[in-house]
Amino acid sequence: MNLNTQTSTDNPTGGNAERSPSGIPAVGGSYEPSTVPDSTCPPSVIRGAKLHDAEIGIDWLRLILPYNYLQDIADKLKDDLGMYFSKPGMWGYRERYQYACGAFVTFTDKYREVCIELPGDTCHQLGNEKLLDIMTWVFEHFGRATRLDISVDFRCDDTVGLIDRVHQACMDRELCRFRKWGYIDEYGADGAPSGHSVQLGRRGKNGSGRYIRIYDKGLQTGDAERGQWERWETEFSDEVASQVCMRLIESDDWKLDACARALGAVDFRENTGSKSLDRRPIAEWWDNLLDNIKPVLVKLKRQKTTLDRYTNWLRRSVLPSLHTMAKQSGQDLQEVLRYFTGDVNLSKPMEKASAAVWEYLNELANTKPAFVMAEPWRRPGEIFPEQTPRPTFAQTTDGVCVVCHQTIKPEDQIVRYGGTNQCKCRSCVIETPEDKAKRKAREQAQRGAKENQSNKQFNLTYM
Repeated sequence: MNLNTQTSTDNPTGGNAERSPSGIPAVGGSYEPSTVPDSTCPPSVIRGAKLHDAEIGIDWLRLILPYNYLQDIADKLKDDLGMYFSKPGMWGYRERYQYACGAFVTFTDKYREVCIELPGDTCHQLGNEKLLDIMTWVFEHFGRATRLDISVDFRCDDTVGLIDRVHQACMDRELCRFRKWGYIDEYGADGAPSGHSVQLGRRGKNGSGRYIRIYDKGLQTGDAERGQWERWETEFSDEVASQVCMRLIESDDWKLDACARALGAVDFRENTGSKSLDRRPIAEWWDNLLDNIKPVLVKLKRQKTTLDRYTNWLRRSVLPSLHTMAKQSGQDLQEVLRYFTGDVNLSKPMEKASAAVWEYLNELANTKPAFVMAEPWRRPGEIFPEQTPRPTFAQTTDGVCVVCHQTIKPEDQIVRYGGTNQCKCRSCVIETPEDKAKRKAREQAQRGAKENQSNKQFNLTYM
């Protein structure tokens, strides 16, 4: 198989790189201006990709569930997928229940959670409504999601053109919210095309919880000619997947919300040379594709460490090994801990302690009246004070549009495309007085740095 792969990694700010006047991306940081139009550039409007005709579905689902619900979920899946049989486990689990359609439930014992894997063929067999029912049942029984794929299928008798248009946008440095992208063309031994795709973002621990594949589904399955069936597939993982699942469960129109989050994982803006994405207008072809859909960006939220979460982590990941060491060696737990820490005191100053430490001290203060901190840092009764949220400066102050220079009231400001403040005309960017002062100070500092650099070069030249 002949594999033609093109990958770009020099997008450090998610789409802020320079672009040549002719629309051809600069190579090596320089380009030659040209007035010859690029006849190979796809049109700004994708004729075959119409969002209102697209098919939206769930293409992959991975769920985590407490061990005591193992038999319940196995029987629930048996009603729709048929009988299962036992096999060795996967991903570090000891055992698994395997279904004929490819789905499986893998597990170890009561100390580990159960993992339910529903791949693409299984999701197609169950259907979207049944998947939502399973998803709802798992979340009602203290479960969560670690992977969710949402697919948007575009079909056309001629050519959809979405893959080529996204590829050209990446070449033109219009890509935002992702730092990496890839382009792959695959061919068989006979020279016939067998694959055509664009990938946006990263998977795994180095990713953002969002990964996009736009590929030719017709070529993959052999059911259509090249360009007649193209699929947009957004893969959500970890906490981002759970957030999207919870939204779909609560939604009155889950397809609309699923599409908004699948397309909202990325953004395409014209490369005007500005380093600020807020001052770059949305690419025309992307705005036309979105139609009336308002994209929603789901971000990985850093969860605040609480005493309950910290306790669960200790019991799940640390304490079982320590207790096993103590039991098998005939020592107590304190002796095992001393083996790892020695005589070093690893405690932190209270001003650097985590929220779990303060919550633990607060629990002791409430349950043991005679409790006194060894090194008090706050007054009694202020061990773990509540923080009252306050409105931000922008929420209470009029903004001034940097384009039309109109004064915009806070209630008239709207948010579109992942937090971009705009006027109601959709093309302006709002700047509060505080933002304006920061921008002026930043520009003045940059001018001062350039002047100092010029003076140094002048002195070196004429010394």
